[in-house]
Amino acid sequence: MEWTVLSSIDRVISMLTMKRLPVTMSMEQFAAFSEVRFEIDIHEMFVDEALTLLRNIVKHCPKQLEQIYVIHGYRSGQALQQALTVSNLRSKRIRSVHPAMNPGISVIEFKSEENHG
Repeated sequence: MEWTVLSSIDRVISMLTMKRLPVTMSMEQFAAFSEVRFEIDIHEMFVDEALTLLRNIVKHCPKQLEQIYVIHGYRSGQALQQALTVSNLRSKRIRSVHPAMNPGISVIEFKSEENHG
């Protein structure tokens, strides 16, 4: 039970200190990004625009990347949320796409480096 409490606290601290990736970041800058998780806010984008951005990010993401928290919004972000699927993102590196505890956020989970290819 103690471990569960500590892992929950660690998860909250991780969420509070997570870096937000600017949507204007170049792929060269992104390739040098050293985080294992980050968030990106797409809730003001059209579905096609958001999927193109996320596909590029997934295609060029560093090998150590574990998760991307995608902020799509809740009330007006349902089209974006529904478009966030493994098949729409088109990458063998993605393990899953699932909702976060916040209904306005989805999480893209990556396979570990040794388990993709």
